[in-house]
Amino acid sequence: MVKPIRYKTIEWVGGLDGQLRLIDQTLLPGECRVVTCEEIEPLWEAIRNLRVRGAPAIGVATAYGVVLGIRKAPTTATLFEKLGEACDYLSRCRPTAVNLFWALDRMKRVAESVRMMPVDAIKARLLAEAQAIRPFLLHPQPSVRLAAYEFLLTLYYPDKNREALLQLLQNMLSDSEDAIRAAGARYADQADVAAELRSFLLRWQKTAQGQGWANTESFELVGRLLN
Repeated sequence: MVKPIRYKTIEWVGGLDGQLRLIDQTLLPGECRVVTCEEIEPLWEAIRNLRVRGAPAIGVATAYGVVLGIRKAPTTATLFEKLGEACDYLSRCRPTAVNLFWALDRMKRVAESVRMMPVDAIKARLLAEAQAIRPFLLHPQPSVRLAAYEFLLTLYYPDKNREALLQLLQNMLSDSEDAIRAAGARYADQADVAAELRSFLLRWQKTAQGQGWANTESFELVGRLLN
């Protein structure tokens, strides 16, 4: 029986003293490895070396990177020094990534808007802003991205399907809904569903229908795989 995994593409765990966890995109779909970042340097490396892929995901990771860079600042003055350093540092990891600079600008604007607050309140506000950016950037079409991406990540497919699945996962982190639809259709046509998956897919289909996902891309994709 195939057991689903419950990892998210990018996730902040805990409060201000927490950690950022992200799936290493370079290893998908053969392996699902979670990278943990408690400092800004490992995140810089992850963005630079394509462990974080897709414009939306890069923007989300960047916002959390700002939090990692400023959270230990003892005073407001130090916080704004660290903010400048963090933004400059992150800007050099992927200098052509539009969403990276969008996230940096947004985090800087938020910090300036609460400059007169106590230092701990500024930190909390920046973490809250990064948390708000995550669903905005990663899932502007939740039925396409959230349900389909997290569902497909739970599935095991034979080796011959891995290239098609990887392309689909990457498209789900892109900005183009049309690209996602096209890749999903191609993958469903190519995939050879192993016998041990059929009962799992049928159970998921029944559960998804009960949760109101009948009109989502993931539900449609599963239907194509089962037909």
